[in-house]
Amino acid sequence: MGLGDLLVLVFFGIVPVCVTYYLQMQTVTWEVFIASLACGLVIDTLLLINNYRDRDNDRRAGKITLVVRVGERGGERMYLWAGFLAFVLGMVFIHNGHPFAAILPVLYIFMHFQTYKKMKKINHGRQLNMILGETARNMFIYGLMVTIGLLLSPLKANAQKSEMSRVRVTMNDGTQKEGNVTRYWSDGGGFKVMNRKFRMIENGVEREYTADDVKAVDFVMKNPQSTLNENVVSADVANPTTFSPKKVKRQFVHIEGTTNKGTIYWWNGVDSQQMQLGSLTVSTIFGVKLAGEEIIIPFMTGNVISLNAMRIRYKKTARKDLVEYLDKRVLKGGQKLWDKIQRDPMLFLELINEYNNK
Repeated sequence: MGLGDLLVLVFFGIVPVCVTYYLQMQTVTWEVFIASLACGLVIDTLLLINNYRDRDNDRRAGKITLVVRVGERGGERMYLWAGFLAFVLGMVFIHNGHPFAAILPVLYIFMHFQTYKKMKKINHGRQLNMILGETARNMFIYGLMVTIGLLLSPLKANAQKSEMSRVRVTMNDGTQKEGNVTRYWSDGGGFKVMNRKFRMIENGVEREYTADDVKAVDFVMKNPQSTLNENVVSADVANPTTFSPKKVKRQFVHIEGTTNKGTIYWWNGVDSQQMQLGSLTVSTIFGVKLAGEEIIIPFMTGNVISLNAMRIRYKKTARKDLVEYLDKRVLKGGQKLWDKIQRDPMLFLELINEYNNK
């Protein structure tokens, strides 16, 4: 039926790589899955050359391999492109912080192409056994190059440690992990994932962590060039709309300060008002979590105070009067009050205290 190549891809690529990774890390990332496909394709070249050599006998015996199905020229092209596609998929190692593991297999591609040219020239007969041997050698070269590349990555990471912040991550289950941040939660990566994820090297391996799994991030050693402070937690931030007033987003935020009236948080994010004007601007956003509440409500972006999120969130609640008071107070204070709150966001909690004492 010609399913042998698919089975090789699954049971010699996806299953061993992904299962091994899962047993050690208790998770499987998309990068690992892509890397497993690359491994499976490299191994499949051995089956392809074997079936290419035996194609005439298989056809006479009624054994329908993939090479028999696609023909002689199709089999040659499949052999060539299986190796090239494996190399291209291996570029995922760059995204995962292992550039050497992506670049070094270029030696494999060179040897694979030379073997392919010999394969076309020989075409038939027992001499193809030599190509079988060279293909096995190429497989070994690919594995060796990837392994060396992965081993070189921690050396590169160690050389960059002085430029990174060392953090201790507390997970939701209470366990802690320590490593060096390679990509901060505020480093972009798309509007939807900003402040949602960060990457960290732990014991020589780079991993990705999300706000859904992390409770807090404490700085053990801070990069002096970083503007991030040391109070980072994962929290639910209101992102309401008229039709979804209770919509929230789990993300990383920084703690500015706390009083008995609530806590002020901040994070760097896309300025939605500027985005509506066609400008993608990143500004500092401040939010407040009132005492007794679980959700952070944004109230200031850059130097502009906006109570829209608070107004939508508390529209049909007991907090409605508070929002109306704050709205009037901010309007009355004008630009002078805005500038004061921008310099000291904790003043926003004093406005809330005014309402409680009136």
